[in-house]
Amino acid sequence: MTQPQTFRESFFLFLFKISEDIYRKIFKRNKQAWQTTKADLKQLAPDTIGFGYFKFLDKNGFDILPKLENHDLFHVVTGASTQVRDELALQFYLLGNGKKSLYQYCVLLSSVVWIDHATYFVTAYKKGAQSKPFSDTKFEKILSQNMNLFLKEFEIKQFCT
Repeated sequence: MTQPQTFRESFFLFLFKISEDIYRKIFKRNKQAWQTTKADLKQLAPDTIGFGYFKFLDKNGFDILPKLENHDLFHVVTGASTQVRDELALQFYLLGNGKKSLYQYCVLLSSVVWIDHATYFVTAYKKGAQSKPFSDTKFEKILSQNMNLFLKEFEIKQFCT
């Protein structure tokens, strides 16, 4: 995530960091981490989903998060930045797109302290609802697929500015 600028952003960044390991241990305990590495992604063609994933990771100084790989791919396909506001908006987008999880509901509930961004979150939700459901996509199997074709196939509306 981008460096926090306010106390509110710092607080949410703290919550995200704490909850990441807890979420992985409780809700993803039976999920296998991808065998794909960042170096593998770098070798893919520039117009692929996987190379887009590599660029996102590289630009932000991230590594692949074991068992949470799809999260960063959601950033890639929706255009969501790593700013706290966009992390929250991404959850609204995914809810509109049909994704449902206990963790997501906790994040959405906690966003009440961001009520001043409600319009932005509603817009993200609506754009997620306008796109065909893609949150269950097995991204590791389609990393070599053309990004633009994927976005077109699922009618994905990017929402972040």
